[in-house]
Amino acid sequence: MRLRTVKLTNFRGYQATTIIPIDSAMTGIVGRNDYGKSTILEALAIFFETEGAKADKSDMNCFTLAGGAEQFEIACEFDGLPDALVLDENAETSLAQEYLLNADGALEIVKTFNSTAGKLIRTAIRCQHPSDAELATLLSLKIADVKKLGEKRGIADQVADKRVASQWRQTIRINAQPFECKETLLDVSKGLSTDSKSVWERIEAQLPTFALFKSDRESSDGDAEAKNPLQQAVKEAQATLQQQISALEQQIEASVLDVATRTLDKLREMAPELANELTPRFKEKPITFLPSNKCTMR
Repeated sequence: MRLRTVKLTNFRGYQATTIIPIDSAMTGIVGRNDYGKSTILEALAIFFETEGAKADKSDMNCFTLAGGAEQFEIACEFDGLPDALVLDENAETSLAQEYLLNADGALEIVKTFNSTAGKLIRTAIRCQHPSDAELATLLSLKIADVKKLGEKRGIADQVADKRVASQWRQTIRINAQPFECKETLLDVSKGLSTDSKSVWERIEAQLPTFALFKSDRESSDGDAEAKNPLQQAVKEAQATLQQQISALEQQIEASVLDVATRTLDKLREMAPELANELTPRFKEKPITFLPSNKCTMR
């Protein structure tokens, strides 16, 4: 995914909703001192939950607060969306098929904070979602409930794989055509989940990595903005190579345990009472990114 726009509402100096477009190549933010340049970057740090970045009550625009407003928002639009996304276990769907895109065909995520403490109170997706009451609840239903709705609508015979909730949802929507969609703030921070994992966690895992480097202070490779992207890269590389890593773990474990077993056999010749009390085993997996693995006998 790629960040397309940032939208700030009632956030610090941005009173009315302000849209900041992000170019696909490079974006420069130019302006006088105290005109809100850093605010945009710090809003992104809050949105992406960068370490050390946290909203508080001082982030609420003072003028709208005096006028009775109680919330401020940081919203981001993303394009370059994945063609397929797994919301249900091992079953692919897409953001478009689940009606999770806004009127411009982008994924728009809105984070809302209260004015009293700057606490995050809602994460939502602004999207063109079905206005029909039953269709609007499909993403929040467990597969058993989706099946009941499908059977109620008489479409069970049209579902190719009845074990997959996304296929039930898609078939229900196809048979409900034509239906109207309306702009909806779909709360994904709670109560919206499939049988296996929350919808928001699945989508959040696809978001780009954000790091805020500040040039007005001394930096080091121990800073969070330096470590976090690297740690994310390690996780992605590890996931890609997990099959090879697992095979290597098994080889290492077998080799080390073979040595431990032969050592134990030799010990049994000299002190059988002691040897009979020992069993070679690994305290931790043979492979980790920390130098703390130990093979012991107890």
